[in-house]
Amino acid sequence: MILPLVVLGASPACGAKTPEDALRRLEDAYRAKDLELAVACKDFEREAKIMLAQKTAQTLEQAYRAQIQRTGLPDMKGVQCKVVKKQPGAGDLVTLTERCRWPDGSQSEDRVSVAPSASGMEARGHGVRQVHVKRT
Repeated sequence: MILPLVVLGASPACGAKTPEDALRRLEDAYRAKDLELAVACKDFEREAKIMLAQKTAQTLEQAYRAQIQRTGLPDMKGVQCKVVKKQPGAGDLVTLTERCRWPDGSQSEDRVSVAPSASGMEARGHGVRQVHVKRT
């Protein structure tokens, strides 16, 4: 059985010195039916941030999938692209500026933020090729 997300804090009222101690104190509060101690041993602010981030990520993925279903994946056949600029961003983000030449001779420039994840480097905040076309 998987339990719901619980983020434990170490407020002075909880008295926990280690993560294991915080968990033990929370369990003790449950056994003693001590709501105030249980509340003191939880970090509701951090828990809310984590839950909101998870919900936001799910919402973004659903919106991306819906957009792809409506418009299809971009046709990149015959498109030649080159990264022309690489800039460090906030934290571990890197912003890449990419220029592409399309089969019809048009050009585009797009900026994509990339960051490490558990499965390698991944694009962040990049819709379905938000292309800005400039005729040459």
